[in-house]
Amino acid sequence: MVNPSREENLLNYIRNEFFPIFFNDDSPAKDPQLKRLIEVGGEKPDEEEAISFALSANFDSEEKAHLWHDHILIPALSELPQKFNQEALFFITLLEQITI
Repeated sequence: MVNPSREENLLNYIRNEFFPIFFNDDSPAKDPQLKRLIEVGGEKPDEEEAISFALSANFDSEEKAHLWHDHILIPALSELPQKFNQEALFFITLLEQITI
């Protein structure tokens, strides 16, 4: 989540600093996607409300996801408070993809 006034700064950080380092050819994280929340329960957020993003990636195993999380993602996200003060917040969820 980011303060609307810092949206472009966050997107530039993700595009120019975060993605090239943490989603490169050597990374166990594959197929990264960044999505913006449009509405929740049929309601769109007000323009003054924080903008929410979801960043996702695929991993060959849960073990690789945990290693990437612990050794790559957490150190990178620890930079967010320095770059954005309290205007950008994050949380992490590990999901399993189920074939249907």
